[in-house]
Amino acid sequence: MGKQAVREHVNDMRKPGLPYAAKQLVTVTIPPLAENSILVAGFDHFDGSLRVLDVGALRELEVLAEGIHSTGKLDTRDTVTATIAAASAVGTTATATITVPAGEVWFIHAIVVHVPAQTVGDIVTANFRISRWPDTATTPNAAGLAFWAANVGVGVAADFEADFGELPAVFIALGDAIGTYLRLEGGDIITLNSVLTGVAAAGALATTLTPYGYKGKLLIS
Repeated sequence: MGKQAVREHVNDMRKPGLPYAAKQLVTVTIPPLAENSILVAGFDHFDGSLRVLDVGALRELEVLAEGIHSTGKLDTRDTVTATIAAASAVGTTATATITVPAGEVWFIHAIVVHVPAQTVGDIVTANFRISRWPDTATTPNAAGLAFWAANVGVGVAADFEADFGELPAVFIALGDAIGTYLRLEGGDIITLNSVLTGVAAAGALATTLTPYGYKGKLLIS
């Protein structure tokens, strides 16, 4: 955001205790506003001052309030699986999705992706996309931005963890974390993508995704 201009509002109004015809010059200085600020203003008839309420700031407080009211838990009961069938050719993909139910808000502190072991060089790599994050690619993916810049998976059974929340900067710099909880609303989608590389699949290859966190109390949407 660039520097925002300070705006002044001048208004004629009667100050309590003055004759009816008396006028008061009221000068109001509006502070720099956030990008999504919405102002509601009105005059206080007791002292003649203009009261300004930043509705955008209230919405930010509501988001904080959502996070301190847990209404459910996210764990292995919410796991989804993307399976590449046996005998699939190299380049075959499989997907699975989790959709946040309408009327809910989720706060996720970790997402774990498990990739299977190879059998004879049939290596699976994986990633996941978040619909709330716009894809920045030249041709954007409708499923949203991928969490990792490159797919994970090296041919051995392994868990890859994406962390959200307050974490040391070193972890964020490694590309496996961001410094705030992932907040998702009803209708938001997490999409797991797996891709077969190396050689044709000797057997079925299942990749899983599990979100960890909790459901909050939806106050804004």
